[in-house]
Amino acid sequence: MERTEAQHPRYEPGQGWSYSNIGYLIVRELIEETVGLDLSRAISRLVLLPLGISGVHIAQTRNELANVAMGTAGAYHPGWVYHGLAVGRLREAAFLLDRLMTGTMLLPDLLEAMCEAHPVGGRIPGRPWKCPGYGLGVMSGVTSSGHRAIGHTGAGPGSVIAVYYRPEARLRTVAAFAFGDDQGQVEETAFSTS
Repeated sequence: MERTEAQHPRYEPGQGWSYSNIGYLIVRELIEETVGLDLSRAISRLVLLPLGISGVHIAQTRNELANVAMGTAGAYHPGWVYHGLAVGRLREAAFLLDRLMTGTMLLPDLLEAMCEAHPVGGRIPGRPWKCPGYGLGVMSGVTSSGHRAIGHTGAGPGSVIAVYYRPEARLRTVAAFAFGDDQGQVEETAFSTS
């Protein structure tokens, strides 16, 4: 982490924003130290099982991606994101986000803080966002069709997943997946389906 200058904040609190995989690594280390379990078992015990979700784990090696349908997974190492890669079925991704957003796992003020969007500088070319931002671990903002969306888009080698919760939608949460690298197309599917 010394080479990345992670010990020196880029911004004063509340004065800027940057996506930080190293930040998630620090959170991972805090969770593992506090709970006394590796991240996969900690998330399973503290989040997934209470929400009724099974079959999800944190992959940290290439071997753990052997049976995962995602583009060129054989050439991908989940450790590039430092904290590992959540692996499970698409359906579980939608259940997880929906239950997190609509359940009682988080206190209302913590859920609100998690979803509060910090703008990332306007529209993203080729993607269906009018006003994109990041919350605490989620993308959060207004889509080009004017709807609020909260979730995340993940792009790996040869595939894209988008999992979004729309508070006002009939089907609140949708997960979409496609082979290729068109994040905008997969986000549009998740936004329009929900």
